[in-house]
Amino acid sequence: MRHHVPAPMPRSILVLCDERDVDVADALREALRARGHEAKVEPCDAAAETLGAHARDRLATAAKVIVVVREGGRGNRLLHAAEDEARAGTEVLPLLADPSPDGAPSDRTTARIQTLVATLFAGAPAPRKRSLVPWLAALFGAVVLALVVGAWLRCSPAAPPGGPPVVLTGMLSNAGWLVTFHLREEASVLEYKRPEDRDFVATGDLGPTSGPTMSQPHAKTYAVLTDLRGKVPFQVRYRTLEGVNRGPFDIVFDTDAESVSSVKGILRDVPGWVSFRAFAGRRLCYFTMLLTYKYALRSIRWGIDTDSPDRLLRFAPRGTPGIDNDDETLVDLPDRAGSVTVELTFLDGTTEKKRFQVQF
Repeated sequence: MRHHVPAPMPRSILVLCDERDVDVADALREALRARGHEAKVEPCDAAAETLGAHARDRLATAAKVIVVVREGGRGNRLLHAAEDEARAGTEVLPLLADPSPDGAPSDRTTARIQTLVATLFAGAPAPRKRSLVPWLAALFGAVVLALVVGAWLRCSPAAPPGGPPVVLTGMLSNAGWLVTFHLREEASVLEYKRPEDRDFVATGDLGPTSGPTMSQPHAKTYAVLTDLRGKVPFQVRYRTLEGVNRGPFDIVFDTDAESVSSVKGILRDVPGWVSFRAFAGRRLCYFTMLLTYKYALRSIRWGIDTDSPDRLLRFAPRGTPGIDNDDETLVDLPDRAGSVTVELTFLDGTTEKKRFQVQF
């Protein structure tokens, strides 16, 4: 007699947000759907100390949790609660949103959504669907973020006037490097070659665009590469929309330099490198956000009520974004603590320092 073995519960993507931030969460859900990944939105009371029962149930089956955090701190409690209660192996990520009087996502918040989705699933194939209905709904929905990755990269800046004809920049994700090719002009074909490549590799066609050249082929200006490390020589060539061949141009892509540059850019947009929470009689300072980007850091120093941080935060080196189990994600603060100063040392030896007032 055969015994019925119940199927394992599906591991989903959960978006947690304050009840006032549902518009941002819905925009994120549509962006995820456009990539073929279903997500559930759970509005919560961001001022509550713990998650509600319904949010806990959904958290128990989530493979990834994305928490909407407004600049100024709204949503930090949700982020901490998700980190405290998520099961082992569940990835918890913040999405920083601009302040908004009506709750709608700003252009910068929309760009952050696009960047998050692009890096979260860069290079990963979309899962197969049992039905075409969700796909059609995402394609023809009101938000229509099905082209978020292409649109974001299509709007990337051209090579600077008077500078090199091609510039490479990159952003690291768990799927590898998302390398963007910045050109002086639009290209119908874009190809690159590294020392290990036998021949030039085409980035592929971007698909339909807008404007008078919408019917012409447009090359993708990005590629996801999983094996970049150190200083990597590239040769880049392309064909303009008018059919003129350019290059090849010799360029060196430095993974350490790009890690530092991209993380510094992120930190400029995030005013709060650390966050504070009073929980179970403890006064906690969280370093979760900084540790997510530790791949670009040599060290994190911190200190209480001082401009000269004298304590070293413990973390394990890592070559991709993420946090390890033994990392020191939080520290206890004494009752008298009024501020915390944080000093970061990057891979290139440069440093940045900020002081944060303790606020619970």
